[in-house]
This record gives sequence, C-alpha cells and structure tokens, in this order.
Amino acid sequence: MNPVIGEGTQIALDMYRCLETVIQDPIQIETILKRMYGPVFRQGPFIFIWMKIRTKGSLIFTVPVKGGHVILRVCEEFGYAGLDIMNMNGDFIPEELGIAIRKEMGPDQSKMTVIKRGDFGNIEDMKPRRQKMVKPMRRAKNAGVKLKNFMLKK
Repeated sequence: MNPVIGEGTQIALDMYRCLETVIQDPIQIETILKRMYGPVFRQGPFIFIWMKIRTKGSLIFTVPVKGGHVILRVCEEFGYAGLDIMNMNGDFIPEELGIAIRKEMGPDQSKMTVIKRGDFGNIEDMKPRRQKMVKPMRRAKNAGVKLKNFMLKK
C-alpha cells in the first residue's frame, strides 16, 4: 500500500456572466469573502490579502487558511470569476464554501470541478467530478440560438 502524504479536497469553480454590481466592486467582493470566512473558518486569525492587476483588468483575492487556500480571480471585463479552494485538514467542506460564494456572485453559468487529493493508490480518486449549473434564462437563450441556427441551415 502506498503511503498517504495527506488527504484533502480541491475545487475549481468557473463562474460566467456574474452580476455586474458585484464583479466590478472589489469592496463588495472583499465583504463577501469576509462574511463567508466567519462561519467556515472559525479557527485562527483572519488573514486577507488582495491585489489588483491593473494591466489585465482583473482582481485576485487570496485567503490563506490552515491546511489550504481560497483564491478568487475576477475578470471585470468579461464578467468572469474563477474560484480555487484547497483543504487538506478537513476543517471545512470546500464544496459548501464554493456554492455559497457562487450564490453571492450570481453567475448565469458555472462549472465546479472537485478533485480528491492525497490518495494515489486509488485511480477513482484521481478522476475529477464535475457539476454544471445554468440559470433557466441562460438555458432559454441558448435553446433559442440553437433553434435559429437549425432553421437557417435549411
């Protein structure tokens, strides 16, 4: 049996066409992350780091936590936010935190990928699970575009 270095969970959450009022306001994003921080991370002092990369028009928020990290990258120009959460010690469930942040960002479309880390003896653990969420309004728009393209082909 292979030794287990450390077991944990990592999620990658892509959020497309987020609410403009949220995505263009770094203070509101910081408030969201701090609000999520309270119930989820009860232990230790709060360390919050954020920086703005002006040349690319994006913001990167980093929250180091015991045994992991929370990184949120926001591209204001495209309405995109990418969230990366890593947890090695099991103090919180990354999927729950990702879903809570997704609700606050209000994306039209999102995709969450969950990866189990640490157990290299089982191939199933290395395969990521994906969960896709599309708002009903976006689904209706996509169906309309597909129908229009189908009708124009004839």
